[in-house]
Parts: sequence; C-alpha cells; structure tokens
Amino acid sequence: MKKELVDEINRIAAQYIEEIAGNHRYFEDTVMAWKFIPALPHFDPNVVFIPIGLREAASKSNDYIRVFLRPSTFINDISIFEYFFNDTLASWLKFFPGSLRGKQIPFDTILDSGARTNLFETLLQTIIEKNLMDISFKNTQDWFTYLERTTGIDALEPDLVGQFGEHKEIRNVLVHNKGIAGEPYIFKSGEYARFQKDDEIEINDLMLLESKKIGGNID
Repeated sequence: MKKELVDEINRIAAQYIEEIAGNHRYFEDTVMAWKFIPALPHFDPNVVFIPIGLREAASKSNDYIRVFLRPSTFINDISIFEYFFNDTLASWLKFFPGSLRGKQIPFDTILDSGARTNLFETLLQTIIEKNLMDISFKNTQDWFTYLERTTGIDALEPDLVGQFGEHKEIRNVLVHNKGIAGEPYIFKSGEYARFQKDDEIEINDLMLLESKKIGGNID
C-alpha cells in the first residue's frame, strides 16, 4: 500500500477518534454541569442562593438529558462514523481508481464541471462522489462487503456490522419518525432489532457506549 495512502487513512482515523471523543466529552461535561448546579451552594460558601430560573432549569435536567442530549449524542456518533467510512473509501479510490473501472457519468456532468485543466482529477472526484452516494442507499452489510471487495479491508466483525446497521436505523427513526420504531427499522435491522414495531425508542447509556465503541473495533 502506498505510504501516502497509509498516512491519509491514519489521519482520517485519528480525526474520527478525536471527534467521537469530543462528542462524548460534551455529553459527559453537560451532564456534570446540570447535576452540579443544585449542589453549588455546598461547594462554594459564597453562593447563598441559586436564581429561581436556574433552579427550575436544573430540575428539568433529567428530562433534557433523556429527551435531547442522549439522542443527539447518539445521532452524532452515527454521522461521524459515516463520514469516517466515506472519507476512508474515497481516499482509497483516489489512489486506486482502477476499482471504478466501468463507472459512467453523463456527458452533461463533464460540461457542467467547467474543467479545462485537471480534467481527470475533476471527473474522478465526480465519479467517486456518485459511487459513495449510490452505496449510501444500500444496507450496511453491503457497505462493508463493498469495502472489503474493493480494498481488501475487513473492517468489522459480522456482529459489529449488524450492530452498526441497527444503530443507523435507530438514527433514522429518531430523525425521520419521531422516535417510533416502524417496519423499515424492523426489516433493515433484522436479527439485531432490539425494539418492536410502534415502540418509542429511548437512548440509554448502554446504547451510547455501543455507538462510541464501534469505531474502536476498526482494524
């Protein structure tokens, strides 16, 4: 493997790890801040009272964490992993464009690009982006099958691929179906579905730990 590609993939992986860590630092620090407010007078004798508005806000912290903070942290984890996957695959395809042999793009796309110099690089980038878009609509197992077939990288164990697939469908339910599990979630998650149809999905700490650790199993 070319050294430049190895360096690029290592850079992408390091960025992914930092973004996941930052996402969870924000979660943990926010939870700590919410829990600290009511106890502030016990830690600082100069604080003799907490404003009523702040006290009321702190009293809602458990609901804020449950309804907003945990789901948003989980959603961010999935999005960060998707960026990591796409960036890694795109980098590989730039270094080994032969994997895209047979791919086609409309001539209008070439004209619209306006490229007169570096035409090959422009067209290659266009084909890579279209290829990644096509893959994004497939199920998660197909993602990793394509990755392994194209690059030889066996990134995740089958159980982790299935688990990530369920996480991705949970994200879709939270974003697009008001948190209510439907038939698409059941079908696409397969044997890894932990919720039944019409269940209201609530993100717990175990699920956050799972979404954080998926990337830690990348070889």
